[in-house]
Amino acid sequence: MEREGCSFKKKTFAAFAWMVAMALIVSGCSLFNLGGAEAMDFDAKMELKVPNPVPGETPKILFVGNSHTFTNDLPGTFYALAAELGYEADVYDLTEGYYTLENFADPEDELGSALDLTLSSEPWNFVVL
Repeated sequence: MEREGCSFKKKTFAAFAWMVAMALIVSGCSLFNLGGAEAMDFDAKMELKVPNPVPGETPKILFVGNSHTFTNDLPGTFYALAAELGYEADVYDLTEGYYTLENFADPEDELGSALDLTLSSEPWNFVVL
C-alpha cells in the first residue's frame, strides 16, 4: 500500500516538474531576443502621420472586421471623426459580427467571396482589417 502512495507521489512530482520545466522554457523564450526584434521605446515622441491623398480625390477606405468592428460601428465612427476634423473620405463597411479574418479569407464563404470581389473591383487607398 505504501508503495502505491510513493508511486503516486513520484508521478505527481514528475508531472509538476514537467510543468515547471515547460513554463521556464516558454517564459525563457521571451527573455532572449531570438528574432532580432527591436525593443519598443514607450517614451518616444509620437508623430502624427497623415496620408497625403492625391489633390481633388477623396480617399476610399474599406473596413473589414469582426464583432469588435461591427458592434462598435468603427467605420461609422471613423467617418464621423474624419468629417468633424474636416477630412472627406469614402468609407465602405464590410464587417460582420461573427466573422473572423479566416472566414473573410475563404473564397468559398459568402462574405469571403464578397471581399474578394470588393478588393479586386475597386482601387482602395486604405483597407483596415
